[in-house]
Amino acid sequence: MNGDSDIDAQLESLNEKIHQLVDPEVLNSQLNGSKTLDFNTISKLQQRDYEITQELQQLREFWIVSTLLKETEVNLDLFEFENVLYSLKNFEKKIKSDSFDTKLIILEKLQAEHDRLYNLTIENIGTSWSKLIEVQESSVTFNAEVDINGNTVLYESVSDVIKSNDLQLKVPNSNIIHLVDQKLLTPLTKGSSLELTDNKIIINPIAENIEDQIKSISNLANFISFIPEDQQITNYISPRLFEWLKEVITNNIDLIYSNKQLQQEFLKLGQFLSERSFKRNDLQNWINNELNEIAVEKYVDQHIEKIRELVRNLDKSVLQNLVVRELTASPHELEQKPNITHQDPVKKSAPEPKITEDINDDEEDGWGWDDEEIEFDEPLKESTDLKAETETETKDDDFNDDWDWNDDEETEEVQEKLKPKPKPKSKLVSKLSKKNQIHSNESSRQSTPGPSTPGPVSTYKTTTLPDKLHAIIESYLSTKSKLPSQYHDLHFSKLNYLITAYYILVPQEFQNNSSLKLLLYNDLEYLSQLNKIPRLFELKEQYLYNFIKTLKNDIDEHFAHLNGLDPGISASKTYKIIDDIQLVITMGLRSLDILPIIKSTEIIIKLANDLYQKVISSVYDKGDIGEDESEYLNVIIQKFLTLKFNVDYSKIPNHSKLGHVGFIVNSHLKDILDSFYDAEFFDLSTLELIALIDKLFADSDLKRKTIDEIRAVREAE
Repeated sequence: MNGDSDIDAQLESLNEKIHQLVDPEVLNSQLNGSKTLDFNTISKLQQRDYEITQELQQLREFWIVSTLLKETEVNLDLFEFENVLYSLKNFEKKIKSDSFDTKLIILEKLQAEHDRLYNLTIENIGTSWSKLIEVQESSVTFNAEVDINGNTVLYESVSDVIKSNDLQLKVPNSNIIHLVDQKLLTPLTKGSSLELTDNKIIINPIAENIEDQIKSISNLANFISFIPEDQQITNYISPRLFEWLKEVITNNIDLIYSNKQLQQEFLKLGQFLSERSFKRNDLQNWINNELNEIAVEKYVDQHIEKIRELVRNLDKSVLQNLVVRELTASPHELEQKPNITHQDPVKKSAPEPKITEDINDDEEDGWGWDDEEIEFDEPLKESTDLKAETETETKDDDFNDDWDWNDDEETEEVQEKLKPKPKPKSKLVSKLSKKNQIHSNESSRQSTPGPSTPGPVSTYKTTTLPDKLHAIIESYLSTKSKLPSQYHDLHFSKLNYLITAYYILVPQEFQNNSSLKLLLYNDLEYLSQLNKIPRLFELKEQYLYNFIKTLKNDIDEHFAHLNGLDPGISASKTYKIIDDIQLVITMGLRSLDILPIIKSTEIIIKLANDLYQKVISSVYDKGDIGEDESEYLNVIIQKFLTLKFNVDYSKIPNHSKLGHVGFIVNSHLKDILDSFYDAEFFDLSTLELIALIDKLFADSDLKRKTIDEIRAVREAE
C-alpha cells in the first residue's frame, strides 16, 4: 500500500534525525562550538529547532494515522464492523485536524484511502445482512448468526451497527419493520398465503380458503417472534393487520355465521396473537359480541357501493329521458289554501297556536320551517306506529294543509284597548252587517270541502333513478333475513345511511341545470311513495326548503334596497329594483314548474303573500304620510300588484289587502268611507284601517267622525 510505505520511509528518516540529535559527540561538538557563535547564528539554530519540532509532531500524527489504518484493516477482516467504523471516524478526524499542513499531498491520498475502506465496510455490512436476512422473490429467511470466512457474524451486532450509524438507506432491506410490513403483510392482505418452514417464510400466490388465511397469520406471528425487534414490528403492523382481519370477517360473514368451528379458529387466533403482544386485538370481541353488527356494516357498505356505482354511471340521458308520474289528490286538497307549515314527518303534529298579526312585525316568515339542519346520522326507528303515521302523512298530503290565516283577528289586548262605548245601530249599519253576513255565508259555502272522492290527477316528472334506488333499498332490506331477530331494528336503522348517501352523492348532477334543480325533490317524492321511510320525507323537504330559502332570501335582498319604500330613491332606481325582483321570481317559477302543480302553487302563493306583506308592513312602519308620499306609495304599490306569479291572485290573501292599502293611500276620507260601507277592506283589521287613516290625514272633525263610524260598524258585526 503506497500510503503505508511513504509513512514508513518518513518514520525511518525521523529516527535517523533523532539519533543525530542525541549523539553525545555531536552534542559536545555543538556545545563547544556554541561558545564562539554569534547572535545571528544562534537565531538560525533556534528557528531550525522549531521546524524540527514541528516535523516531529507531524511525524507522530502520521504514526497514529498509520496505526488507525492497520486497526481498520484488521477489524474489517474480522467483521468487527462497529470497531471498523469507529476507527474510520477517528482516522478522518485526524487527517482533517490542524495537526497537518493542508498543503501536504499525502493528505489527499489518506482521504482517498479512508473513503475506500468506508465503502468496503458498507459493502461487507450489506453482504453480511443479506446472509442474515435472505430476501428472495417469494420468501424471507431469518438467520440469527452466519459464518463468513470462518468468522461468526451475529444478527443483533450487525443490526445495531446499521441503526446506530443510520445505514438503513445504504443497506438494502435493513429496515426490518418495513420489510415485514411490505414483503409479508401486504401480500397477505391482497390474497396470498404464508407458509413457515423452520426459519423461512414462503409467500404463496393464493390463499385457498379462510382457514388458510388464519394459518398464514399464525405463521407470520411466529416468524416475527424469531426477530429480536419483534415487539417493534408487532406494534407497527397491528393496526393494519386487524383492519384487514375485520375485512376478512366481514367478507366471509355468512360462512362464519354457519360454521362454529371457524368461529373457534378465530377465537384461538385472537388468543395466540394476544400472547404475542399484538396491539388492537379485537378478535375475541368481534366473534363473541359484534359478529352481527359487522354483518350489518357489511350489508350497508355493499349497498352504499351500489349507490356509488349508480351515480358514477350517470350520464346526461338520465336528465333528458324523464318519466311522467301521477299524484292523485281529493278535490278539496287541490282547491284549499296550501299550508307550508312543515311538521316533523316522524313525530305527531302538536296543536298550532293561532297567528295574530302585528302590523309592525314582519320578523316571522310564516313558513313554519325548522331552520335547524336535518341530522343525517340520526338512526331510524322501526316501529308499527312510526311507519303507519309516516305512511298516512305522506299519502294524504306532503304538507299539513292548515294555514290558519287569522288576518282579521285581533289580539284580545288590542281589542280591549280600542273598544268604544256601545252605540245604537243605525239602519245603514244594519244594512251593511246584513250584506257582510251574506258575503260571509257565500264564502263559507265556497270553502266547505265536499266528500273526499278521488279528484283530478296531478302529474310530475322524475328520472329513472328512484326505481333503481328502490331496487337497492329492497335488496338491502332482504338481507335482514340473515340476521337474528334482535338485530332487525339495528339493520333497519342503518337504512338511513343508504338514503343519505344517495342524497349527498346525487344532487350535483341536478344543480348544473337551473330548470331541473328541483328534479331531485320529485325523485325523492316518488321514492317516498315506493318506500314509506321517514328519512326520505325529511330529506326531500329539507332539499325543497333549501331551495325556497335561497329564493326567498334573494327576493328579500332586492326588496331591502328600497329602504322601506323610501321616496328619496329615484324613480328609475326604484323601478329597476322591482324589475330585478320580478326577474328573481321568474327564475324561481321556472325551477318550481317541474314540481307537482299542488306543490308549486302553494309555494308560489306563500312567496307572493310574504312579499306583499313586506310592502304592507313598510307602509305601516312609516310615520305621518304626506300627499306627495301618498302618490309615490300608490305608484309603487300598483307596480308590486302587477308582478307576475302565474297563479290566481284571489288565492293570495295579501294581494287584495295590498290593493286596499293602495286605494286608501290615494283616496279622500269620503271615498274611503264609501268603500268601507260597500263592504270593502274586509281583509284589513279595525286596528290596521284606523292606523292607516291616522297616518294619512291630519286631525279634523271629519277624520274623527270617520274613525268612529268604522269602529261602530266593526263592533256591530
